[in-house]
Amino acid sequence: DSRVRRAFALVIDKKSISEQVRRMGEPTTGVLIPPGSIGGYTGPRGLPNIGDAGTEAERDAIVSRARTLLADAGYPEPERDFPITVELVFNKDSGHDLIAQVIAKNWQQHLGVPVALAQKELKVYREELKNHAFITSRAGWFGDFADPTTFLDIMRTGNGNNDRNFSSDAYDALLDRARTEADTGERMALLAEAERVLVEEELPMVPIFHYVSMYMFDPDRITGMSAQARTKQNLFLIDVLGDGVGAEQPRPMKRRDPARSERAG
Repeated sequence: DSRVRRAFALVIDKKSISEQVRRMGEPTTGVLIPPGSIGGYTGPRGLPNIGDAGTEAERDAIVSRARTLLADAGYPEPERDFPITVELVFNKDSGHDLIAQVIAKNWQQHLGVPVALAQKELKVYREELKNHAFITSRAGWFGDFADPTTFLDIMRTGNGNNDRNFSSDAYDALLDRARTEADTGERMALLAEAERVLVEEELPMVPIFHYVSMYMFDPDRITGMSAQARTKQNLFLIDVLGDGVGAEQPRPMKRRDPARSERAG
């Protein structure tokens, strides 16, 4: 029931995950495609979450909205009548356990549903995802090319990356129409509507944040580093200034062009 999924999405404190758990300056998000990452594409806004609330009253209103959605789905007292324990599966690497703990606390505190955390070895975790053998699970995605479909196609019915086993005739129809649309502006509008269906109505996944890349180097000595969105570094361009080897010519790191960014998750 998409109302249940929307309720669960509303009460995740994404700001807390970004600022207190990750602490890498990663922007929180309610959308799948990073805003400004693809030239000519303007996506939807996505759903709010309790981390967006500026006041306690706003936070309470978002929680109330989530509880109403659960009631409309048949669970007016989820502490008592929610039918299952919601298991959240995650692999043991990269601090995913800390993120899972925040999400579980949010769901228990604000919705009253029972939650169980299930940490798995990477191989087991991947196998369960591919077999759709989970209730909820963490995941990430990196775009392979600068077009919305590198993100949206993973939700298409039968797609090999559709671990959620999500299927929507309306969503697939929008992607099909975009595939044959010759007008670029109209094509982007169709894809934006497809993303809106994902992140505001159906919620087969809950986007939490977009990744950032961090490099540590001495900019007065090291030159030739790239800000390429997929973290690609051309070692033949990198030079240590002042060592008497190489071109000894500074190559400033160019400012990232948002219209050409391809890395997100």
